[in-house]
Amino acid sequence: MTDACYTITDLGILPGFAHVSPKALNARGQIIGDLRSDGKSSHAFFWGDGRMHPVATVSLTSINNQGQAVGTQYKHSRRGFDSFQAIIYQDGVAAPLWGDGSLVSFAEAINDSGQVVGHVMTHPEKIKSAEEARHDGFIWQDGVRRDLPLPPGYRRSKAVAVNQQGVVVGLAGWIWGEGQMLEQAVLWDGDGVILLGSLPGYEESQAVAVNDQRQVLVRAGSQKREVLEEITRRASAGVSSETLTQFEADNYPLYSWRHFVWQDGHTQEIEARVACAINDHGQVVGSDGWLDNEFEQSPQPLSAFIWQNGVKTNLQDLLPPESGWELTSANDINNHGQIIGNGLHNGQERAFLLTPLTH
Repeated sequence: MTDACYTITDLGILPGFAHVSPKALNARGQIIGDLRSDGKSSHAFFWGDGRMHPVATVSLTSINNQGQAVGTQYKHSRRGFDSFQAIIYQDGVAAPLWGDGSLVSFAEAINDSGQVVGHVMTHPEKIKSAEEARHDGFIWQDGVRRDLPLPPGYRRSKAVAVNQQGVVVGLAGWIWGEGQMLEQAVLWDGDGVILLGSLPGYEESQAVAVNDQRQVLVRAGSQKREVLEEITRRASAGVSSETLTQFEADNYPLYSWRHFVWQDGHTQEIEARVACAINDHGQVVGSDGWLDNEFEQSPQPLSAFIWQNGVKTNLQDLLPPESGWELTSANDINNHGQIIGNGLHNGQERAFLLTPLTH
């Protein structure tokens, strides 16, 4: 056990909810996330100045240093086509980014300049043919949305993160075979769009986050073309959808994702089950392990980690031994080194904020 490096704060939970999941925090230590009841209903929250506040009818995904958050508002339709609309949230008020109801929209991230990124989809009520369906990444600022360009030959895109210089990362997909979609991590900047590639033996990739040093956190997937070929062959032979679904699950295990940091064409792999965020110092946080009912494998203890310069450290080892906490996941990290995540506090499921002792 090393000396304690962090203080830990219990974020608390609002009455009527059983589960709390922090998603993002800014440099001011403000946090957004989700609350869930045992009935599986969800509710967004905003945490600041030591207090948690409910945010009704929306799901929040990102918060900038001005306290502006973005996310998605669920819209129920009596006609049977429920929809989602990208929103910006500030000072207790959620407002749509635009009023065009013909597109389903999702906001994923916001920077300090108020640039918002996400993706739009054709509303189900508006689709007349598969060729007309849209799935495009966008960047929005000051009321104007601009769709991000696709690499040649690609059909869809999704933007998931944006840094303070307006560099956007996400994924682009291309059709292979009979409607099968393969995805590649991409970066958009003033010079256009760059494909980030994957790891050897891995055909797919998805960008997760980007910092102001243009370091991109990427995950590489094992959904190889040979598997898609076999799914297509079995479907053509009349194999049932249930059997195909099981075959797909057996060959696309979640634990096969691998993670790496990309910068200027160079990659450095991170050995972890899930890597979630990277700050401007190149520090990455995430989680390891799985439960015995997740992947039909022997259970591995859940743990939260921090990684930097090729060295991964279990965050549990950086807490005081008498803290009463068992950390199970780390979800985000800011430039002060503060970390949010989930764990067990005296045996109860809780959310935490770690603050470095030097902060």
